[in-house]
Amino acid sequence: MSCLNCRTMQVIFLKILSSSAAIVATFMTLSTLLMMNLLKSNPHHVSEYGSSFRNGRYSSSSSSRQIMTVPYVEENTLSAFDSLTVTVWNPRDYRDIFVPSPACKPNLPLMILVTSAPEHYERRKAIRETWARDWLDPNSTEWRTIFLIGRTPNNPSLKESLKKESAVHGDILMGNYLDTYRNLTLKVQHGMSWALETCRPQFLLKTDDDCFVNSKILTNFLKTNNQQRTKLYAGFSIRNLEVVRDPKSRWYVSQETYRPSRYQHYASGTGYILSLDVLEAMVSAAQYVQPFAAEDAYTGLLASYTDTPLLDSARFALNNVNWRLCNYLFLLVVHGVTPDQQILGLRNSIESHDKCHGESEATDWE
Repeated sequence: MSCLNCRTMQVIFLKILSSSAAIVATFMTLSTLLMMNLLKSNPHHVSEYGSSFRNGRYSSSSSSRQIMTVPYVEENTLSAFDSLTVTVWNPRDYRDIFVPSPACKPNLPLMILVTSAPEHYERRKAIRETWARDWLDPNSTEWRTIFLIGRTPNNPSLKESLKKESAVHGDILMGNYLDTYRNLTLKVQHGMSWALETCRPQFLLKTDDDCFVNSKILTNFLKTNNQQRTKLYAGFSIRNLEVVRDPKSRWYVSQETYRPSRYQHYASGTGYILSLDVLEAMVSAAQYVQPFAAEDAYTGLLASYTDTPLLDSARFALNNVNWRLCNYLFLLVVHGVTPDQQILGLRNSIESHDKCHGESEATDWE
């Protein structure tokens, strides 16, 4: 950085101390100077912003925006202050193409976002008939379940079916991005941004449509026993996973997009919980971090940028093995569940309270 730039930045910081009204303009000037130096020293780290993944990169017809790739670091925690300086994309650009969008009440205790594919009607139907609502209290508003789906431009009949399904149930958020596995990150970030703007839930659970969510026990736990109301990012921890560099893989991420050879520790995308403050921080940070086609690892990276520690919890099960009835007093999310097995999961959850004498619901995340 030149001495001229150094002197300029010193003057800027003096202005910050003397006038709060100059903060916004000062920040913009700082960002410009930092970006100019970045372009001079690391021009290969900058490329065009876009609306879909192509060859492991995120590209678009818009050349006015630029992106900063993830820098190489040895530490497990990245510095948000040092790294989040250049806007690269905006999850809020993705809007529900069904009007009106799903509704939810402000300050909702729990929002459940479920990633689903357009053709997975039977999975959504099974969820609606089981854990998406409170069977013990049909009028309960403790949680709201929303399905996240992308566009299917080459299938008009499926699009029409989804439109009717959305009109009947009012629980589908369809974004204006293609529904592909490699766009899963866009889908989840769209859902998070929508949830934050629409109802600002106290907690948010992200899960998939092949998972059983023990929603009644989860809401009771969050309301009664959960001691961590803020800075909460909880799920089953995936540690030191190697980044896939094979361009033929659905999980491919180029070294140019993400330079470290292994991901930060992150919660499996089968289910993770965020508190409202973490949701706010992640939605804000996402616009500075180039998305890549590994949704849960990307969320973990946002957690690192926002200094949010991962709470590793065994209450999120990656496999649907032969769980005992009484395990359902403990389990919050179970992955690998077919539509037919959803009703069994709900039955086990309800019966566990009556038949597991001497046992009670788990009272912590462990």
